[in-house]
Amino acid sequence: MVLVNQFMGRNSGKLTLYGGLAGGCHIILIPEFPGWTLSGLCEKVKELHDRFGYVMIAINEELRQKELIERKNQLQALIGEPPKDSFGHPLLSKELVSYAEIMANAIESGTGIESRAQILARICRSGPPSAYDVWLGTKMGLRAADLLTSDASGRVVVVKNGKITDISMEEIPVGETRSVSREEYEDWLALAPIRFPDV
Repeated sequence: MVLVNQFMGRNSGKLTLYGGLAGGCHIILIPEFPGWTLSGLCEKVKELHDRFGYVMIAINEELRQKELIERKNQLQALIGEPPKDSFGHPLLSKELVSYAEIMANAIESGTGIESRAQILARICRSGPPSAYDVWLGTKMGLRAADLLTSDASGRVVVVKNGKITDISMEEIPVGETRSVSREEYEDWLALAPIRFPDV
């Protein structure tokens, strides 16, 4: 069995990378590193399946891999475009054709191994808070209360370099996407049972 888990994150693979790590995925594919092929993926899936008896793959909802884009465009032409959000982006949660389904189909066709797609979407954000989540929320709330009682204005509480602090509103990076760096992805690949893709 192969399970392709599709995570949300239109322009960044952060949720996919860390969700895939937490979920024990064998392969994690993100938009920042699209240089792989479906045939190469199928080869690695066979290797992993022979070794473990199953394969877990984490993918981002907006992969930028050429073959998947072509297949999706062909299917989209047949069934029509999904509705758009207020920014004019396709509502990925309303799509009838997902990259996970296209990939699962391609893997099953290319390997003969039963493959399924799972769209995680917002479920990634709906789990119970961990002890760290509670601690972080409490500490940030206390910092915000300190700012309020000291009459500080135009400040926002942040975690910066692993520490809770505050910055001015002007320092907030507006419209900036935090992408996965090559170093972060290399760290994952060093842990992976099989190195794929090779970036």
